[in-house]
Amino acid sequence: MTLETVYYIGQTVAVLAILLSLVGIWLQMRQSQQIARADLSNQLRLAYQNLTFRMVDDPELVHGFRVLVIERGRLDDDITLGRMMGWFGAYANLYNDAVDATRKGLLDDWLFEEIESAWVQYLTVPVVWKNAQNILAQRRSSEATNAIIEHWTTLRERALEEQRNKSDQHENESQTKATS
Repeated sequence: MTLETVYYIGQTVAVLAILLSLVGIWLQMRQSQQIARADLSNQLRLAYQNLTFRMVDDPELVHGFRVLVIERGRLDDDITLGRMMGWFGAYANLYNDAVDATRKGLLDDWLFEEIESAWVQYLTVPVVWKNAQNILAQRRSSEATNAIIEHWTTLRERALEEQRNKSDQHENESQTKATS
């Protein structure tokens, strides 16, 4: 075996070692991303759970939620309304965090869908929508703020359209039953 052959064998072993270490680093990065995803999903799930428990544990918030979201009525009590807007503001922050995490691929789809479906419903409540617009208007105008406004507007319009379609469908079914 010549020195040249030994040299080539050494180079081949070195290349294989480098490739194996790169594969090891790739596997380690993949595992770290999975851990980060699980941790962030868990943190957002706990925040979502805490907001829900905060609502359920407070009769005043439950009443405000029932009147605003379920009955689509008005709250005459300014204190309860203010507390409700604080709760909806906290939910808006949770939703924005969920959007950011989803864009980075760090949030489970099922959790994002659950958080988003509730936020869409809240955006159709006129006083919540007005409050959300006021909060965003107070922010410094930036690309991020404009993107949030555009995204929320799209979500709201889509939800309102779905509500109108359901209402029309329900009305058509009622008319069909009445004529038969």
